[in-house]
Amino acid sequence: MRTAVILLGLFIHNVFALRSLWEELTISESKTFYNSIISNLKYHPIQAILQNTATNKTFFIPSENAVQAAIKNNLFSINTTLDDLLYSILPTAYDIHSLSSSTKRHYVNTLSTNYSTIILSPPTSSKNIQVLAGTTVANITNHTVCSNGIVFHVDQFITSPLNVISTISSLSQLNQLENIIKAQNLSNIFTSTANQTIFAPIDAAWNALNGSSIPFGTIIHDLKYHVVNGTYYQQDLLTKNLTLVTTYSSETIQTETYAADGRIMVIGGASSSDNEGGNRDQRLTIANIVQCDILTSSGKVIHLIDKILAADPINVVSLARNNITSNSTRIVKTLDAQKSFSTSVAISSRFSLALVMLAVILCF
Repeated sequence: MRTAVILLGLFIHNVFALRSLWEELTISESKTFYNSIISNLKYHPIQAILQNTATNKTFFIPSENAVQAAIKNNLFSINTTLDDLLYSILPTAYDIHSLSSSTKRHYVNTLSTNYSTIILSPPTSSKNIQVLAGTTVANITNHTVCSNGIVFHVDQFITSPLNVISTISSLSQLNQLENIIKAQNLSNIFTSTANQTIFAPIDAAWNALNGSSIPFGTIIHDLKYHVVNGTYYQQDLLTKNLTLVTTYSSETIQTETYAADGRIMVIGGASSSDNEGGNRDQRLTIANIVQCDILTSSGKVIHLIDKILAADPINVVSLARNNITSNSTRIVKTLDAQKSFSTSVAISSRFSLALVMLAVILCF
């Protein structure tokens, strides 16, 4: 009888006992990820961390397809460090139900030393919680509660954030900004100080102002005007309207949230010390943030905006007027050419008619 009770107890334990985070990895579909960890000596501390039951943790396991794609794109290679992989482990277990019902993003720490923050974003139209890690956006496709935490299965390999210049280069919407930085050797504007927020104009913003014709000095001022000291995430910008000091002569920009749709606007172009007269509102530039919270290393975050915030609004007005004047001149020249062509056609038609009439008279 006693033996039967013991066997029953062991059976219940084996059936209902939760696996550890490490055990969950060993039976997951992500065989390449698992084999890489156990076969590479530098990754061995991960096994001890995932087996440790002293504290509950969150662990992101990428799908096998995600790992293969990361290897193909050189995002997971022999150069991947232990610290890079520790970016996939959080020191706290996050409840999936709380995250699903939340309306706010969660900015949480990881076990990585160099890349501390990762973002858990509420469900989108795809109904999946998203993990924002640098330029990577991963969907949580499933979860498993473990004895020492929770595993989130994700459809992308979680990569640690890149430095700010590499991040700009990797974003397809920032080709113009990348070209300006490289052509003018202006990377120091974005790299000289840690923990900054960068409002980066997308390509359409530069195209609207014919960015290639902006004077060099104006570009330097404008780029500095898009950088503020301190890290301000989407959550900070939504909480309240802010006045932020930029790295251009301590000039300020403002952020406001449009209550109707939650859109975040960035306002710049004329400071409160402006005493040159004129209607101040006409000199403001109002840009919309089109994408928030692109994490980079060194504690920097990038928000994409749809307009250039002019450090000197007079230059922008002048540039816009020049573009309008140039366009108007082209239109006038085109109209003159059309008028000249029409006149020539009319004269030619009258001359042809006269010849026909002369021929008729001669026939009689």
